[in-house]
Amino acid sequence: MSIKVNGRHIVRLKGGLANQMFQYAFGQALGQDTLYDVLWFERAKLGKTTDRPFCLDVFNIPDTAFIKFRKPFFLLKLFGKYCKERDNNIFHADFLKPRHGINYFSGYFQNECYLNPVKDRLFEHFTLKNPVNKENFELLNQIRNCNSVSIHIRRGDYVQLASHLCTIEYYNAAMKLMESRVRAPLHYFLFSDDIEWCRNNIKTDMPLTIVNINSAENGYLDMELMKNCKHSIIANSSFSWMAAYLNRNPDKIVIYPKVWLMDNGKPTGNIGISKEWINA
Repeated sequence: MSIKVNGRHIVRLKGGLANQMFQYAFGQALGQDTLYDVLWFERAKLGKTTDRPFCLDVFNIPDTAFIKFRKPFFLLKLFGKYCKERDNNIFHADFLKPRHGINYFSGYFQNECYLNPVKDRLFEHFTLKNPVNKENFELLNQIRNCNSVSIHIRRGDYVQLASHLCTIEYYNAAMKLMESRVRAPLHYFLFSDDIEWCRNNIKTDMPLTIVNINSAENGYLDMELMKNCKHSIIANSSFSWMAAYLNRNPDKIVIYPKVWLMDNGKPTGNIGISKEWINA
């Protein structure tokens, strides 16, 4: 990985797959010559932060875009070149204004206003370098040849944070709403990190396929399947949000939870999401 930056902008990559994709998208909005710092993943492997693997190398992104930036951060802060995002779903238009020299950006940048100007480029870059395996290929064909709707249910670490969990009432309302807008028969494809809970709780008269063929390490394969569904019911999750965004169906319907999170007992929405999507 090159460490020569030549005055270009640098975006710090960190977190899981979808976090990295949002950060990459923000960097593309800054300019096509933006570089991406992957040093965080080195620290993660040493147990200095939550361990997450670097994932963007599965996509059609040049390896030369990724660097390990080891310059002292206090120098960037001293000269006003360190730009840290404070709220990860708020659009900061000033971040995209022309800047001189090296500017280092840190944040999550989960707002469609960063993505929309470079949407076509993201569609191209977020394609897989290698073909999917036989099992995923067969499922992908099924998804493409029916009235497919992805449902994403995130539990995992959210179970410890009850305020973060989407309720069964949300999913029931979302399915009812989807069925009122899309001609039957629908075919639901369900993705989750808690398959057993889904089997016990998600009930529908429509065909339902629970997708359980990919490991957490191969989450990009679930992303590929989800983005090819014709419509989406997403969780309060950057993963299903990105999958729905990359869905290229011009007539897609995306349903998202009205209550994204609870903050000190008060429900909060998500202002970074597309105005064309529907909340339930």
